[in-house]
Amino acid sequence: MDQIAANKKNVRMIVMVAALGYFVDIYDLILFSVIRVKSLKGLGVPDSDLLDVGAMLINSQMMGMLVGGILWGVLGDKKGRISVLFGSILLYSLANLANGFVTSVPAYAVIRFIAGIGLAGELGAGITLVTETMSKENRGYGTMIVAGVGLMGAVAAAIIGEHYTWETSYIIGGVMGLMLLAMRLIQDEICAGLELADGVAKFVEEIWERDGGGGGRTRIIQNGNVLEKGGVNFSAVHGKLPETIKKAFGVNEDDFFATGVSIVIHPKNPWVPIIHMNIRYFEMAGEKGKEMSWFGGGIDLTPHYVIEDDARFFHESLQATCDKFHSDFYSKFKKWADDYFFIKHRNETRGIGGIFYDRLNPQSTGLDWKDIFEFSKAVGRTFIPAYTELINRNKNKTFTEDHKNWQYQRRSRYVEFNLVYDAGTKFGLETNGRIESILMSLPPQANWIYDFKAKSGSEEEKTLNLLKKGINWSQINT
Repeated sequence: MDQIAANKKNVRMIVMVAALGYFVDIYDLILFSVIRVKSLKGLGVPDSDLLDVGAMLINSQMMGMLVGGILWGVLGDKKGRISVLFGSILLYSLANLANGFVTSVPAYAVIRFIAGIGLAGELGAGITLVTETMSKENRGYGTMIVAGVGLMGAVAAAIIGEHYTWETSYIIGGVMGLMLLAMRLIQDEICAGLELADGVAKFVEEIWERDGGGGGRTRIIQNGNVLEKGGVNFSAVHGKLPETIKKAFGVNEDDFFATGVSIVIHPKNPWVPIIHMNIRYFEMAGEKGKEMSWFGGGIDLTPHYVIEDDARFFHESLQATCDKFHSDFYSKFKKWADDYFFIKHRNETRGIGGIFYDRLNPQSTGLDWKDIFEFSKAVGRTFIPAYTELINRNKNKTFTEDHKNWQYQRRSRYVEFNLVYDAGTKFGLETNGRIESILMSLPPQANWIYDFKAKSGSEEEKTLNLLKKGINWSQINT
């Protein structure tokens, strides 16, 4: 039975990856048709030569697809079709990015040839994997899902090609492909690290699809040696924004794409802190000059008992990551986290904060898209070394029933924040996200005690006194 369940899980994963890959594939193919003339004029091609040069570029792409079909077919037999699927997505995503920076027709032709090689791999490997792994009774549904999601890529290409410059339109396609790969890889790395840190429990994975476009992978770990409950969620969704979100963003357009990874871990031992991390990418078309694309995210810690040395270590780890990219990032994003993770009706912070950022783009940071992308990945890869260290410091500490009761009470504050204030929870609910994945952040048990008063001089009182904004954790008690 376990093997059957594992096989079903793998099939769903393959269908989802193939479908999202098709989305970006078809986006690229249609986008080239939509912006071909505009891009050639931008490169200085005279009107009289547009037809001939355009045909030459199409032939270059078709030649790349012919070569790619042979190349990926051979590699698929030798290395496996999953490797081909991810390798081809990487290749045409990089080619799409490069298309946004071409300055001559010959370079354009070479890059379209390379893009064609990548497109051939995903187009072939995706459908082949679906038909090979699904039963003959169900493979028609699988290919229908892949093709249906792919058609949404055509819609996105038409809208983005109309509202963005041709260079930006190509870059968006490349970023979408790379983000899909990066978020999935970060999810895999974090899950493997958490399983190693726990030593007993394993993640259970569920593949889901969203009505309206896209889907994701939710992974849950429960009842482990260290981790009582945790979730690591990957999602890549697209479709129409509801009116409430459009009003909040101040836009008239409603087609969007968003992808990201979110993590929440609730440990068993009250001395081990709760941790949360989210990294995400969002984009939508808009009127000229009002297009919206950005990275957002953050990582924060919610100790049941604040331990100054642990708080100092956590914040110094985040500052080291931030300083690699911008000297102002840590101070700016630390204040942003203090303000964001504040429970107004309790007049206290959710925990000791961390960093929080939103709407990062070249205009808001002075960095290019590549560096912003690298920063988001670096934040994601700070998670495991920082949290593993905190687990190892505290997982073997003894605790009493009073400590557990305090843990349950602090969890209740976590619940209050997530259901009342958290923007990600609100966005997921407003955009018809999967409810189990949205609420994976909630703990397995939380208690509310009426009018609780901490004993004078207790660890609980000490913690409450430290749940406030503006603390310089790097300098506390030094």
